[in-house]
Amino acid sequence: SIVKIGEEVRAKVIGVTRDGKNLRNVRISLSLRALKDDPWDAHKDLLVEGGHATGKVVSLTDFGAFVELAEGIEGLLHISELGKDLKHASLAAKEGDEVRVAIERVDRAQRRISLCKLSPAEIQAIDEGTFDAAQRPKSLKPGSHIKVVVGRVDHAGVQVQVRGVLGKRGRGFITLRDLGSLGAGDTRKSLAPGSEIDVKIVGVDRRGGLKCSVKGMETDAERQAVRDYKKETAKQSFGTFGDLLRTKLAPDSDSNG
Repeated sequence: SIVKIGEEVRAKVIGVTRDGKNLRNVRISLSLRALKDDPWDAHKDLLVEGGHATGKVVSLTDFGAFVELAEGIEGLLHISELGKDLKHASLAAKEGDEVRVAIERVDRAQRRISLCKLSPAEIQAIDEGTFDAAQRPKSLKPGSHIKVVVGRVDHAGVQVQVRGVLGKRGRGFITLRDLGSLGAGDTRKSLAPGSEIDVKIVGVDRRGGLKCSVKGMETDAERQAVRDYKKETAKQSFGTFGDLLRTKLAPDSDSNG
């Protein structure tokens, strides 16, 4: 038990009720927990969406693992983060395991935290001090041009991670047809894990992953080059016409001599 008979404890009065007009019959409700600081307030710097933490697995279910981030604070690591086609989280983890996670979503009202597992590359970047949240793009909306780091390359395409963004919200994928000029030759050799490339976000899949395209980035660059060329040509044409017009309108020095 938490307390023993005869033990002296400090508690907070959280309610007083009386039974009718009998002043002697008073019930006082006390709470030991109320005296403690709210862990959500005490660890508010930890509970930042996009941040990262090290936690301990405290329970396993068929929909994921609950991870203790600090005393009194737990987050859910969805089963899809633990492996493919798992029926129960216990098939990929056990209670007491230490896990490195990114904080995806924080709902203070419902006291719920969604987590995702950090990749080995993300953990390495954090440990080596090379991860820099300041490199996060201003926007991750479709149409945005961003820098990504190449992860795994397979027969379907290339997995990438947005520079400056941890976890699921920064994960993206480039299909083979969207590799553009980088798709020529041996893709595995031209796109080494850890290399950085520029891409365009062309959509978001049903799981929230970013659909990225090198081809889209190159197409936008070509269109911008054409616009810049036309603008420069127009300036030069106007300048040539302006020079000619000024020559025609200038007073004839011979006739005035």
